[in-house]
Amino acid sequence: MSPRGVSQPRIEDDERHDVRMDGVYFFRAAISGAFVCALDPGNYSYCVMVRAGRVRLHTDFPSNTEIEIGAGDAVAVSGLAPHSFGSIGARKRAPMGRFERRPLASKVPRAGVELIVGVAPSEALSIGSLMVGPIVVREKEQPDLARRLWAAVAMLEDEYADESWIDRNLVIRRLAEIMLVNMSRALLVHRGSTPDARSIPTSSQVMRAITAFFAAPERSWTLPDLAKAAGMS
Repeated sequence: MSPRGVSQPRIEDDERHDVRMDGVYFFRAAISGAFVCALDPGNYSYCVMVRAGRVRLHTDFPSNTEIEIGAGDAVAVSGLAPHSFGSIGARKRAPMGRFERRPLASKVPRAGVELIVGVAPSEALSIGSLMVGPIVVREKEQPDLARRLWAAVAMLEDEYADESWIDRNLVIRRLAEIMLVNMSRALLVHRGSTPDARSIPTSSQVMRAITAFFAAPERSWTLPDLAKAAGMS
């Protein structure tokens, strides 16, 4: 019980404390001129951090939404949701491209837009149940969270630059987990209070039902079918 007599959730009931990002990896992307690109669709969670320039994210799930982010900002998005990243002013119906993936340890030529992208299999994330819609961290609005994210990126760059450490992959995974927990803090603080926020289910069972639907959208889903996929009555 809290000092005011209000029951508080146990720490083990908070899904943010069950974070294990096996298989996570990071890459750079740099692009100049007008573009519209998408990350690979599938059961992945992405963290896109803008090092230079501005981009516009468009997604139609859970609603038709456009989010503009700039240098110092970050956004997490699910590969299960149709989405695209475009340069400001790019035609929405322009041919869809793919970001050229460059090693995190490499130096990229100066470009209009420079990104750091993290990729994690969603099935490795209990915390993935928090992320149906985009999660945004804006440097001007959440400076402490943004600072922590970019501090983690600096350490990631050091790890990717030195392959001699036998525990290198472990450190990369730990840093990614810290980044995701900080992203989830932005969601919990701003849920329902900003245009970027969404009413997002925190149940892993609900997320399993959503994942099953996206895996077979052509199927005529019924409520019992979705409940069975979620492991619910």
